[in-house]
Amino acid sequence: MENLKIEKGIPVKKFYEKGMTALLGKMEVGDSVFFDGQIDTTHMRNRSYGIAKRLGMKIVVRKVEGGSRLWRIE
Repeated sequence: MENLKIEKGIPVKKFYEKGMTALLGKMEVGDSVFFDGQIDTTHMRNRSYGIAKRLGMKIVVRKVEGGSRLWRIE
């Protein structure tokens, strides 16, 4: 615990719902998008499923080497 350093002024990384809505809206069935390992897969998955449901589509997100991938399946 002594090696931990408190830092100030570091902004919280946000998940931009507006951008994800636009991205999913452009996707066709069978398309996929890769997200690098810097994106929190669990958070991205949860938000994406909610957005996809509102848009009337089905998606699946899986961890892959180096990050995660989102597919539009319906």
